[in-house]
Amino acid sequence: MIALALIALATPRVDAVSLQRVFAKGETFRYEVLAHIQEESRWRGLETFLPEDFDFQYAFGGTVTELLGDGVAKIRYRRPTFTIVEGETYDHAPVTRVDKVNLDFLLSVSPANEILDLKDMTPPGKKPAKKTDDDDDALVLGRFALGPSRAQDPNLSAGLLRFLSQFIGEMHRLAVFAGGFEVALDFSPRLPLTPVVLGDTWKRTVSYQPQQLKGKEGELAVQRLDITYRYDGFADWKGRKTHKVTGVIDIKTDLAKFANQLVDLDAEDTGLRRIPMTLHATLETYLDPTTRKTLYAKTNSEGALSIYLTMYPNEPVEEIRLRGSSAMRLSTPPSDGA
Repeated sequence: MIALALIALATPRVDAVSLQRVFAKGETFRYEVLAHIQEESRWRGLETFLPEDFDFQYAFGGTVTELLGDGVAKIRYRRPTFTIVEGETYDHAPVTRVDKVNLDFLLSVSPANEILDLKDMTPPGKKPAKKTDDDDDALVLGRFALGPSRAQDPNLSAGLLRFLSQFIGEMHRLAVFAGGFEVALDFSPRLPLTPVVLGDTWKRTVSYQPQQLKGKEGELAVQRLDITYRYDGFADWKGRKTHKVTGVIDIKTDLAKFANQLVDLDAEDTGLRRIPMTLHATLETYLDPTTRKTLYAKTNSEGALSIYLTMYPNEPVEEIRLRGSSAMRLSTPPSDGA
């Protein structure tokens, strides 16, 4: 019986397929990314939610300059601009801004779409000025408008407000798969290291979140947040046979407990009683069956966050609801036939 089991383990699955990315020296690519966030918020004293809409778009491209061992490729990556559109609200007309970000990197990318090394190739004179936490980008990819009740509450320090802003910003970035390379669509999906069959799953870390420590009641710590991928087999995309891979991000946590521990104070001192936060995001990607180049990717998400203070334990002083969606399209014919 033991021998039969060992033989079974050693026998490869006949229907298993490799999803490893195959690069070709000299190949070029260009993608376009479009994203939309619809946010509704209200604070204590308001009966209706106030809506805000944000759109952003950018294009990026690259060239495989060198092939290394184990299928790793050197890629010259460029993203020249980033366009942000803030939708019309009750107090202002739509606002459009084009930022010249001038991203220019030399990347080492593995066949699993993991970035192994990154070198900034932007000439010093073309680097954009460093931004601060108050810049407009922070308002879009991480918007956190201070409601009157929260901004004026003496129990909430500037440090705690900054803490909340960072986590709400992270929720926005995850909602549309934007931000750093670890979560952005640019190198999605992260591919499995071994062959897979229909229904197989694997995980990759995309961010971090406060989580309850097992066996230690009331204690939290920042732990990794994974996206769980699943191979859905072959699927049709615009009349083409492709590999389909889906991914899911789920967050359900209470930021108040972590915030209070961070400053080593209890809720009575900080004023933060509860900050329940949830986010569910899905990612669908379609890969060329030969090269595993991403042909198209789309995302959808829903999230919510409420802030409860000790002085108002039974009603939130602010509530945020959001929906997000994004899409990435291959916009030029690839040189490798994908």
